Amino acid sequence: MTGNTDDPTEGISHNWDTIRLKYLCDINPESITGKFDEEETIEYVEISSVNSRGQIDDVSKMEFSDAPSRAERMFKHNDILVSTVRTYLKAIALAQDTPENRVASSGFAVLRPNNRVNPEYLYYVLRSKPFVDWIVANSEGVSYPAISTQRLSDMRIPVPDHDTQENIIEFINAQVSDIDTLINKRVELSGLLYEKRQALITAAVTGQIDVSEEKGVIQGDD
Repeated sequence: MTGNTDDPTEGISHNWDTIRLKYLCDINPESITGKFDEEETIEYVEISSVNSRGQIDDVSKMEFSDAPSRAERMFKHNDILVSTVRTYLKAIALAQDTPENRVASSGFAVLRPNNRVNPEYLYYVLRSKPFVDWIVANSEGVSYPAISTQRLSDMRIPVPDHDTQENIIEFINAQVSDIDTLINKRVELSGLLYEKRQALITAAVTGQIDVSEEKGVIQGDD
C-alpha cells in the first residue's frame, strides 16, 4: 500500500486540538536488553494474543533463552500495544495489571502516554475506524503490510480537555458494557443450541429416536 497523507481527524465537529501521536506518548520506551537472565520465565505476547475486543487473553510462558527473536518490547500498566503489521485485524490493546516479565513482539509499537492524554481515551481513539483505516492506508507491503514507527508517530489525534476525555471514556464503557452483555447472552444461547444440535444427531444415529415416527410427525402422517 502507498502512503496516504489524509488527516484522520478531518470531519471532527468539535474544536478540539489535534496533536501528533509522537507528542502524546513515548514510543517503544524500554529496551529488553539486560532485563532478564537466560533461565528467567517470561510471558510472551504476540499479535494473535490480542482478541477482537482488544484484550490480551493468550500469552506464552517460556524461559527467556527460548524466546523468539521478536520478543523485544517491554511494556507496563496503561501502555498501549498497537500492531504495526496487518493493523486491519485490530490487534490494539490497553495493558492492564501487567506483570513485569511480560514481553511483546516487535510487531507491536508500545505507546506510553504522557500527561496530555488519558491512556484509555487514546486507546479508544486508536481502535476507532478512521484511525485504523489511516494506519492501513499508510502501511507498505502487499502480503505483510506494515507501518513504520516513524510514520505512525505522525498520526494526528483529536485531544479534547481532560474532563471531556473522561466523559467520553465513561460513555463508551457504559455502552460497551451493555453491548457485551448482549453478546455474552447470544454466545451462551448459541452454545446451548449447538449442544442441542449435537445431542439430536447423537440420538438419531444411535437409535435413541425412532426416526420413522418422527418423520411421520413432521410430514403429518398418521
